[in-house]
Amino acid sequence: MRVLLHDYTGHAFQADLARQLASLGHTVLHLSCASFPAPKGLLCRQPDDPSTLDFKALEMAGRFSKYDYFSRWRQEKKYGRKLSQLIGDWHPDILLICNTPLDPLARAFDCCESLAIPKVFWLQDLYSAAIRRYLMTRWWGFGRLIGWRYEVLEAKLCQRADALVPISEGFLPEMNRWRISREKITLQPNWAAVNETPQLAKDNAWSRRRQLYNKTVLLYAGTLGLKHDPKIFLKLAQHLSTDPNVSVVVVSEGDCAEYLSSHRLNNLIVLPFQPVQEVPEMLASADVLLSSLEPGAGVFCVPSKILNQLCAGRSLLAALPADNDAARMIRQAEAGIVVTPENHDAWLKAAERLVKDKELRSRFGKNARAYAEQHFDSRKIAKRFEHVLQKTIAVRGRSNELQVAN
Repeated sequence: MRVLLHDYTGHAFQADLARQLASLGHTVLHLSCASFPAPKGLLCRQPDDPSTLDFKALEMAGRFSKYDYFSRWRQEKKYGRKLSQLIGDWHPDILLICNTPLDPLARAFDCCESLAIPKVFWLQDLYSAAIRRYLMTRWWGFGRLIGWRYEVLEAKLCQRADALVPISEGFLPEMNRWRISREKITLQPNWAAVNETPQLAKDNAWSRRRQLYNKTVLLYAGTLGLKHDPKIFLKLAQHLSTDPNVSVVVVSEGDCAEYLSSHRLNNLIVLPFQPVQEVPEMLASADVLLSSLEPGAGVFCVPSKILNQLCAGRSLLAALPADNDAARMIRQAEAGIVVTPENHDAWLKAAERLVKDKELRSRFGKNARAYAEQHFDSRKIAKRFEHVLQKTIAVRGRSNELQVAN
């Protein structure tokens, strides 16, 4: 197969899937948006990669307008045109697409349908729910109208997709409401590339450069938006500020990261996204790895950063809704402490406990790595995707034959 895997964000495990599919004998082009600010995976050919694998990235004009709705909408519309042009030029046998805003996604689907290219929609999030929550806090009635428009669009795109791969059972009630055939759906939880996140010593080049090797470090690394509630990291740093041997490190970019930087606390270090080659050392520099998610995002959003944290073999502290898949995973793995996002007191007390109890941190870290090694088998997951892609192409082929016959 010629597979075009489009991951708008350029995250690590989607790149891992591209590599695995290429190793199974397929020609794979991994495409991402270079302008979207996010931690990136290995988005270039490595010496041991198959010759059938390639990576490309599309640029947006100007700085990415994350919080300006109308500017971002215009950028995304232009991105959709670029994406459609590339689909037409490369002409894959099938499109596997994820993390893509709905307007360029609709444009890509239009292009695929005009060229009879089957489409697999890999559902990482429900964009319409996030858009509705955000815009209603700003414009209420007008935001509600725009949110409704995107919900209708997202439902239609799910209906138009030849196959759907949601990452959580939490999506299924919405799929039922949108009358999506269960036969089109293959559930596949996210994973992390274990081999790309080896367990390393805390005392390493990254921690030495930042004078963190001899401190207790609580670290958050990843996209930081409104759904992650950046204020809890500020409260954490303020709460732990009396101990000079404890540092809170946030590795992110954008308005929320700038908001944290503006407070200038001695024990709060805010850094930009780090090169992908340095991520294993960065994670190893932590004693506690942090994550958060607001209550309203709990059902649909499964933070992929937690999967990488499990690979790093460090204890986890997460502020997550109780029904979130990642919260269940941490509890199942016995890899850390999970509190509800609105309970800031529990968050601070859990942080204190982990800072003081080195033995507990060690036990959580060992459990985390063991869970990742047991559950994140990239080869097996790639074969499941291969089956979905091959089945989708076959079903589309039979459908085309029937249309010709009629």
